[in-house]
Amino acid sequence: LPEQFERNKEQWKQWIQITKNPTKLPFPGGLDERITLFQRLLIFKALKPERLSFLCREFIQKKLGKQYAVVKPISMDEIYDDSDNKTPLTFILTQGADPTFSIINFAKTVKGEDLENKMYIISLGQGQDKVALARIQESVQSGAWVMLQNCHLYKSFMAELESQVLAISESTHSEDFRLFLTSMPCEYFPVSVLQNSIKITSEPQKGIRANLLGSVRGFKDEFFESCKKKEDLKKFAFSICCFHAIIHERKKFGSLGWNLTYDFNESDFEASQTIIKSILNEDKDDIAWDAINYLVGEIIYGGRVTDNQDRRCLNSILETFICPGILEEGYAFTSSGIYKLPPRGSNVEEMLEYVQSLPDVDSPEIFGMNDNADIACLSRESTYLLDAVLSIQSKSSMGNSSAQDSDRLVESIADKIKQDLPQLLTREGSSKELFKLSKQGLYPSLTTYLLQEIERFNKVITIINKSIDELRAAIKGLA
Repeated sequence: LPEQFERNKEQWKQWIQITKNPTKLPFPGGLDERITLFQRLLIFKALKPERLSFLCREFIQKKLGKQYAVVKPISMDEIYDDSDNKTPLTFILTQGADPTFSIINFAKTVKGEDLENKMYIISLGQGQDKVALARIQESVQSGAWVMLQNCHLYKSFMAELESQVLAISESTHSEDFRLFLTSMPCEYFPVSVLQNSIKITSEPQKGIRANLLGSVRGFKDEFFESCKKKEDLKKFAFSICCFHAIIHERKKFGSLGWNLTYDFNESDFEASQTIIKSILNEDKDDIAWDAINYLVGEIIYGGRVTDNQDRRCLNSILETFICPGILEEGYAFTSSGIYKLPPRGSNVEEMLEYVQSLPDVDSPEIFGMNDNADIACLSRESTYLLDAVLSIQSKSSMGNSSAQDSDRLVESIADKIKQDLPQLLTREGSSKELFKLSKQGLYPSLTTYLLQEIERFNKVITIINKSIDELRAAIKGLA
């Protein structure tokens, strides 16, 4: 390899200076034909470490399959098919991911648009325990759905929740009843509830394309058909999708993206769509652009922003996505024209096809940043990836080639301890003078003390032997 670098010195210099998609370009001198995919990873680690995360994804796709490198979105249909009236569905929350609107939308498809007396949503907090219990008792008979949000905020209610879930699992009630729970990870959440529930967790989609796919999949043609200006609503909805994806993905740039971290989630996105639809349904020829920008930028999304400079940045980004230009055919969000609105008249399926055609790797221009910001962000991602890999690797395997892994190391130490253990003490191995009886038929006091110590000593040796045997069995998977 050093000789290959020496022969093609100038070509390698040019290759290293390339900043746009170097992973798609071959190595100089036809090196790709003589190295494996893993060796290609090593070269990128040495020369362009910031691109390592993309190469790892490519490596996984080719070695294991594409399904292992792409996050599959949660399907409420699949979750519902696996559930029953006695098993709660527990959603483990992560920052930026909120399943509430997905659950509500799915409930509308199952129970109809009017969810009154068909689904109850209770946000847990002080004084809400009686309300939650009453709704559960009522719903197990009527077949309604109950959703208890933010269980982690009501620690004192967890014991009552545990007993309630146990009672539901042992009783007979309506087949249509479902219990949904949402909670951040916490130590005091009842273990029995977790064990007896279907557990679902999701992380926010990573990348503009993945975010858009998740948002557009939630669109329904009925939502647009019920609007007086349905074609305009489609343009607005897709623009809000892009805006939501961009302000969410800016967090990966650290302080270059936002001065503070904000928890933008699906509720903001859904609320923005609802507000825009209601404004478009008004009997007015002109669209209230200022009202839409203020409601979305200052209240819905801006309500989470506490830094003045961040709010200014947010509104500046919004001006690109909520403006009269989005109603024109061929409007693009970037100068390159890669990110643009789908053609007028597109349905949801055609929108999805367009999103699928977008690049996997986000261009810095969509965020309004230069290539240097992207390199810094990718470098952090690659460092985090390598740190994660090293953290799960056996520490002993990082030494010389003769080092053993942790299991073998523990087993070898256990064997050595067992070999060094003394044998059990018996009276036969001691001096006979110690066990001569006195005229009264008693052992000397020193002998009595010795016998007691021998008994204790033998107990300790027996316990150590048993513990070592159990440890060895556990390492081999036999315990």
